[in-house]
Amino acid sequence: MRLEILETAETMYKELSGEKVRDSGYLFPFLSGTREGREEYLEYNAALFRFNRNLKALKEFAGITSDVTSYTIRHSFAMTLKEQNVPIEMISELLGHKSIKTTQIYLRSFSLGKMTEVIAPALAVSIIMNLKRGEATWRVAYSFTAQM
Repeated sequence: MRLEILETAETMYKELSGEKVRDSGYLFPFLSGTREGREEYLEYNAALFRFNRNLKALKEFAGITSDVTSYTIRHSFAMTLKEQNVPIEMISELLGHKSIKTTQIYLRSFSLGKMTEVIAPALAVSIIMNLKRGEATWRVAYSFTAQM
């Protein structure tokens, strides 16, 4: 997949990398792009391990208590796109999935915020209808909140 790199992003990248950019064909040259087979697999796993180790140190420095890994970043990126109604075909391509079915499985859940956004208006209508009937609506609201 090819992506357009904005000039400002490229400038920042060069500053952060100290101009030590290798010609590997990757945006972030953690991988050489020259290995094959088992050597390629080992290089990838070593780079992923270093990335996650550095990410863990960064999250601890920032005082973040939840888990942060390459997987959680990738999943958060995909979920953000999903909740912005980006077509699943585009998300699939951005994630590098060979099949949209893989992306559908990957994105099978919705965030609590998105579910609340969808359910809250229906709940509000239910509460208003119950108030008009004079029923005890606090039980409805409480049971909804308790399930979340």
